[in-house]
Amino acid sequence: MKNQRNRAPLPATYFGPRPGDFALGSLESRAAARALVSHQTTEQLESEEIELANLTPFELAVTDGYTGLLKVWMYNLALLAEEKAEIYGFSLPTPAEARHSLAVARLADELSGGRLLELLSSDPDKAAEWRNMAEEKLRKSAPKSRDS
Repeated sequence: MKNQRNRAPLPATYFGPRPGDFALGSLESRAAARALVSHQTTEQLESEEIELANLTPFELAVTDGYTGLLKVWMYNLALLAEEKAEIYGFSLPTPAEARHSLAVARLADELSGGRLLELLSSDPDKAAEWRNMAEEKLRKSAPKSRDS
């Protein structure tokens, strides 16, 4: 069953078959749905990657080490933090502090077997212990400065 709706082309419009062009539940309808979602996701990532081309030092620090949608989400969190800092007049961590904090969180998550996020809500004291262990481990593995 063909859908006869008006499809005036718009920039970046998907021109392939649409699920409504085929019988409900058919292989063709499901394939068209997958193609449509894939196109939208790819297009969204491409447009968001363009946005990520001119990041501030803070945004670069927050997104460092992430790719794809996770990088986009971290970028959006950085934007939100920058906006809130401006509105409420508080200072953001330096890029070095942001990178260090993220490194501590990643290591704490690794040390806790991937449970850090769960522990932050269920047992904050235990999550703090994992973060402290990660902080200590990073401090011990950091190269010594020539000044000390």
